[in-house]
Amino acid sequence: MPFALVMYFDPLSEKPIRELWQKIANAGITSTLARAGVRPHLTLTIFDQVSRIPREDELAGFARKSHLTDLQATYIGFFSQPDPVVFVAPTPTQELMDFHRSIIHILVEDAQPISANYLPGTWVPHCTIALDFPKKRIPEVVELCLDLPLPFIMHATQVGVVEFQPMKDLFKCNLTTR
Repeated sequence: MPFALVMYFDPLSEKPIRELWQKIANAGITSTLARAGVRPHLTLTIFDQVSRIPREDELAGFARKSHLTDLQATYIGFFSQPDPVVFVAPTPTQELMDFHRSIIHILVEDAQPISANYLPGTWVPHCTIALDFPKKRIPEVVELCLDLPLPFIMHATQVGVVEFQPMKDLFKCNLTTR
């Protein structure tokens, strides 16, 4: 079963994303995220083969040293292949990219990423807005996304490891705030 390393946000940061998930579900486009019981998050990496699940103490130690807290969501984007995914994304600052590189370095000996898309240098930070819908409905999703109050702050509060599908939190660690 695959695992993901994710970054979670505070409830205020999650609110516009959750509201958009619900609007997309109400429009009959897809209800995958609105009904999945997941929190809005950035996926830092996905692992298919893990010789051991990343240890909570390793992640907690990293989280205590981290001061990455505020990301600015500035744009809407989409991946078109193999299936469409629409997302809101933070500006990829040097601080965010360094955070990603450092946290991946902690895990690299114990797991192999499913995709090169999550490796430092190729990772596109994003928070999924919609997935599991026909490509022809991308314009409708994007139109609904225009109501997002961009830019807005995404206040990162935790990193965690989840198992999926279905998504199940294995553990979370609080990030140190400034």
